[in-house]
Amino acid sequence: MVSESEAAALHKKLALTLSLTQQNWTAERYRELKQKCPDIYEQVIEEGRDCGCFDEQDPSLDQLVLSYIQLELGGEELLGHFVLEQVIKDMRERLWYAKHQDAIGDAVAKIKEARLLDLMQLDKTRRVHDDLSRAFFRALAELRRHQEWRRRLLIVDIPPQAEDGGS
Repeated sequence: MVSESEAAALHKKLALTLSLTQQNWTAERYRELKQKCPDIYEQVIEEGRDCGCFDEQDPSLDQLVLSYIQLELGGEELLGHFVLEQVIKDMRERLWYAKHQDAIGDAVAKIKEARLLDLMQLDKTRRVHDDLSRAFFRALAELRRHQEWRRRLLIVDIPPQAEDGGS
């Protein structure tokens, strides 16, 4: 959940970040970024290290100004501009979430209720299937007992006749 104070801080940070993207990337711009938004400055440094723009722990401002990043679709872009675009996108998504979090919570609750109802319906049909299966096997067992009883009833033991040998 994003509180109203966090959303207001995000709005201010977004406005500052948008103003920075409108300007050229100079050493002074990086100094301003480091002073006003140290977390974004650190993201620029981290992204530069990840992309192999520089190896040092703390690159100089001149290195930052001259750092370009290779884009996936080809071409290259200034490192600072690329990172700020990513940060702006992230902040806009978080602000959108903050604005719509009540509707999102309602939608999540409806989805959970629907899934629970589906599960309960599935249990009901499973129970009916199990009851029918048990009834079928009981009837089948009774039929087999009855068939066995008839088979035993039809069997007649005929004792062997004794032969009359004396006449």
